[in-house]
Amino acid sequence: MRDLPSESAPARTFNIEASGGRELRALEQLVTLGQGRTFALLVAGDTQPMVDDIRDFRNSVTWWLGGLAVLLALSILALVRWGLRPLRRVSEDLGKIRQGEIRHLEGYYPSEIEPLVQDLNALIDSNREIVERARTHVGNLAHALKTPLAVLQNEARAAEG
Repeated sequence: MRDLPSESAPARTFNIEASGGRELRALEQLVTLGQGRTFALLVAGDTQPMVDDIRDFRNSVTWWLGGLAVLLALSILALVRWGLRPLRRVSEDLGKIRQGEIRHLEGYYPSEIEPLVQDLNALIDSNREIVERARTHVGNLAHALKTPLAVLQNEARAAEG
């Protein structure tokens, strides 16, 4: 037998096992009526509908949050692909420069990567200038060696003959 609720704790909830293995959720509360008459009121109900409602709610929330997570992941993927498109275009244009199809990175680029594009164009120009100077030096060296080699060749023929 349970103790009755007290004045310090006038209400309490607990589970009761009923016939057939069912579980009841009970609320017991002190109720005071006029002239100081106090009664202990006990109300109990089957927990299965509440458990079913909680399970349905949990399943519903799981499906909605799962769907939201998938939608969020797809949105992030689309946003990243869209956001990185200018860098992909820079990469493609650099490939065209390597193949000799274009000489510089041209066209509109977002302001966030415009300094990168300008620096790459300056680097391409500097590299092209270095290669041109190297070709000029090689040509000058070849021309400078051609005359002494011709003289040595002539001397060698003269010495043989």
